[in-house]
Amino acid sequence: MNQDKMITVTGTALNAKAGAVVRTEKGNYYIHELSSWPDSIYEKTVEVTGELTVIDHSQQSGKNAEGKWVQSMRGIQQIIQHAQWKVVPAAQ
Repeated sequence: MNQDKMITVTGTALNAKAGAVVRTEKGNYYIHELSSWPDSIYEKTVEVTGELTVIDHSQQSGKNAEGKWVQSMRGIQQIIQHAQWKVVPAAQ
């Protein structure tokens, strides 16, 4: 599964082992080529727009070519490429 489409998501800016992520009610969205959010944005509500790519990692075995166990990702990963974001002001 590898579909590309433009989306806008709103959620919390968090950092994960695989990089910067936006946590939403519908799941997590990784920000392409962003290893972590700047301190000024981390844990704030953000709106992110970009091109969604969905990658299915379920076929990964968790072993390298030599048969040794390595860290790997499992399941579906949603990645937003060419991302533009802004902090959403807190409701008053």
